[in-house]
Amino acid sequence: MTTSKPTIEGYADRLFDLLVASPDGHTRDALMASLGITDVNMFHVIKRQLQKTLGTDTVTIVGDPKTNNEGGWTYSLQGDPSHPLAQQYLILRAENLLSRHMTSHTITKSLRNGVDRRTTAGQVINRMLETERRLIVDTFEVLVSLGARHGDADDLIA
Repeated sequence: MTTSKPTIEGYADRLFDLLVASPDGHTRDALMASLGITDVNMFHVIKRQLQKTLGTDTVTIVGDPKTNNEGGWTYSLQGDPSHPLAQQYLILRAENLLSRHMTSHTITKSLRNGVDRRTTAGQVINRMLETERRLIVDTFEVLVSLGARHGDADDLIA
């Protein structure tokens, strides 16, 4: 008899059950132990799968970094988007997204320096820069609306 390895979806289902059973949440390390995994990257893959499964549902998984030195962040399910933990997690994720957009923008600018702007590649790269600039501005505006940032996004884009 062979035993099959659990799928990512199967782990995500188990993660959901663990979080439903504990409204106050569990630390990352406790969840990993309950799932029988030791790889932190695998935990994040499973967490992303659960977030994908939940999709646009009002219930989402949130992380609280306050316990970062005590077994990783504490994760829980939250059904109220206005709950302070949900808002805090939203701000953390938006800040992370802004950082990634800015990094992508910087890399794309370096690509532009290596091509003739009149060529097809140069024109595509210019469109990419415009799109990335729009993403930076829009993400910054989200953070301003959440009270996490002040000022003007143009200050971020050199």
